[in-house]
Amino acid sequence: MARKRNKRRAKRKERRARAKKKKFMRKIIRDGKISKKEARKANKRGISLRSIRNRNIRDYRKRVKFHEEGGGPRRPPGYKRSENRPVYEPLLISRGAAASDRQRLARQKPRPKPRSRPRPAPRAASAPAPAPAPAPRAAAPGPAQQMAEQIAQQSYEAPRFEMPDYRKMMDERFASYQSELESMRAEQAAAAEEYRRQADEQRRQFELAQRTAIGNEARAGQQADFKLGSDPGMKRGGTYGFRRRRRQALMGGINSAGMLNV
Repeated sequence: MARKRNKRRAKRKERRARAKKKKFMRKIIRDGKISKKEARKANKRGISLRSIRNRNIRDYRKRVKFHEEGGGPRRPPGYKRSENRPVYEPLLISRGAAASDRQRLARQKPRPKPRSRPRPAPRAASAPAPAPAPAPRAAAPGPAQQMAEQIAQQSYEAPRFEMPDYRKMMDERFASYQSELESMRAEQAAAAEEYRRQADEQRRQFELAQRTAIGNEARAGQQADFKLGSDPGMKRGGTYGFRRRRRQALMGGINSAGMLNV
């Protein structure tokens, strides 16, 4: 019975404290603004600006519901009788009030004290445990057994785990990469030299072809100096007529006498 009575008292006290908080919040939001002084009072009571805004929104909803239903058993706070629907007005919070609320949030909350546990009662002194009986001594091994143990120790060797030499592996890999790189460079140099040789050969062939074409064009108008008759004043007899003629006569073409030089 006493426990139930204490619970009822605690609930009644909690309801009263909640009603006092609601009354205080409705009092400071009545004018539609929160000053620095009002924010400090709310912080002392453990009320934040967020709770004040929520209370303002709840009261506005109650006023709207009361207006839409056309009345009710209890008129909400701040309701004025009119034909128009209630209008929501946000609260004007001063800069000092916002700063005071931030200080309250930044303030560290006190840590709850750890509950002290009752110390355990001291145990009664017990009688000392009896000493263990000495183990029986093993018989000394014979010579045959000693020989078998020595052979087993010599023949069996525990496996050894050897760590791989990563440094050596990296050096070998680097050397292989270096050799591959040098071979690639040599192949590239040989390919460049072969390309240069082919280019020189093509240029030489092109120059030779050009010189041949120019020479052919220069000799295109030349003709042989074969005559059907003999020149006046030419010596006759013997092999004189078969001697090489003068160079000026080779380019004669058709002379004034109308004779064709073939």
